[in-house]
Amino acid sequence: MLAVPNSSDANLADTIRRRSEILRRVVWFFMGVLVLVVLASAATIIGWIDVFFVTTSFTHDLHPETPGARALMLISLLLNSAVLFKALYHLHRLFSCYRQGEYFNRAALTQIRKLGSTVVLSAVMALFTFGLLYAVARGLGVEGIPNPNFTLHVDSVFIGAVIYLVAQIMARASDLEEQQRLTI
Repeated sequence: MLAVPNSSDANLADTIRRRSEILRRVVWFFMGVLVLVVLASAATIIGWIDVFFVTTSFTHDLHPETPGARALMLISLLLNSAVLFKALYHLHRLFSCYRQGEYFNRAALTQIRKLGSTVVLSAVMALFTFGLLYAVARGLGVEGIPNPNFTLHVDSVFIGAVIYLVAQIMARASDLEEQQRLTI
């Protein structure tokens, strides 16, 4: 916990704690919505319910009644949802640290670093998912599949790398501040 020297800093720290708690609850809400959407989508893909139809980039060429098409859509849904859930989890943990007044400690910086890694992972996962779907569809003998246009989302990789590097810089600055505080 950071020491708060005067009342304006105390008000600022209290504001940060309140806003972090609100953001933490918003993230919980989105995690719950994500779980419900994934369950409804999976149930729709499997054929248990008929709420809405989930599609991927080229499964519209497949017949959704076939087990292969359903498996492709389910795999794509689960892989991409897992990455999004991981990002929301790290945001929740980060806001929990801020709520406790731990702004620049190792736990908060670790969550920022993991969030940056997750952004990079999302770009890689999009490439992997498309490749997996293409390979499985070809293995099923589906005709008319377009040639794969594998593209890595360089913007996501760049943003994730920047987030990761900022967390590293913040960790070094935190270490430096700690050393200076101990030498005085």
